[in-house]
Amino acid sequence: MTSFFQRKPWRVCRVCFRWVRIFSLLAVLTVVAAFIYLNQHGLPEWAKRRLLAELRARGLVFQYEKIRLDFYGGIVAEKVAFERADEPDAVKFFVQSVGVQLDGAALLHRRLVVDSLHLRGGRFVVPLGATNSPSEFTVETIEADIAFLPDDKWRFDNLRARCLGGRFQISGWLDNASAVTNWSLGRAPAATTGTNAPRRDWREPFRDAATAAQKMRFTVAPVIKGRLRADALKPMSVLMRLDADAGGARTPWGDAQRFQLTLESIPATNGGAIIGGKLN
Repeated sequence: MTSFFQRKPWRVCRVCFRWVRIFSLLAVLTVVAAFIYLNQHGLPEWAKRRLLAELRARGLVFQYEKIRLDFYGGIVAEKVAFERADEPDAVKFFVQSVGVQLDGAALLHRRLVVDSLHLRGGRFVVPLGATNSPSEFTVETIEADIAFLPDDKWRFDNLRARCLGGRFQISGWLDNASAVTNWSLGRAPAATTGTNAPRRDWREPFRDAATAAQKMRFTVAPVIKGRLRADALKPMSVLMRLDADAGGARTPWGDAQRFQLTLESIPATNGGAIIGGKLN
């Protein structure tokens, strides 16, 4: 009597199963190889163009060294620079890596929609253009999570950085966010209409802060936490509150063992004004 496993239908099933297994392994190897290639060599040009067009529509224009697929999901742009090539004295923002998270539901419908960004290793530089004060104002080790919301809004979560000897932790919102592409920070202030007096330089508060920081020494780096709400169409009308906690400081105005202070912004009321603040 013929064995059950020697019958023709069973032999056909075994052959089919063997080929299915081979094709499955080949498919897995192909996916893994493609993933490794996209991680090491970056995305193809057509994918980069679509991604950059989506970010440009949200107000983000930048240069980069590589855009690649990340092992943990998402896309990573490396050595990113947000700066204006036609304005050498403008502010500069460099980031070691920018993680790009895409909207999964939109991908299912073959649409490329950026859901959020994750910034790591950022450095923000404001050239001060003065010889008798610090040459630049810097914010270093910037990390932030930026969520893109409906109605052209950005939400900043877990924004951490070091600046002026302190550690900052900020969260907030930016309305009309795509208007940041219209900002021009770097040109010399133009003369006020009808007078020979120039408008106040927007860099002056940064210059004053950097000069004051050089004269202060902290026993422990102060921690500054805050929230802000700004409108990219009216950047000088930002609403901000910062709460600082320092263990001790030595300054030209006196020494302190421990102190706390609060800074609240005073929005500018006209186009030529500079944002102010008050201490509590």
